[in-house]
Amino acid sequence: MKKRGRGRPGRGSRPSQVVALRLTEEELSVVDARAEREGKTRSKIIREALAESGA
Repeated sequence: MKKRGRGRPGRGSRPSQVVALRLTEEELSVVDARAEREGKTRSKIIREALAESGA
């Protein structure tokens, strides 16, 4: 059995990186409203927005 380390579990087989992002109160309110409406996390909403933009 593989022993797991501390912290959050990974998002998949590839390594990920934490990125700090500055948002205005208005931008954060938009992200939070969508996250609440869709039952998702802030991070998930931001990742989806990046994917939708073709990034």
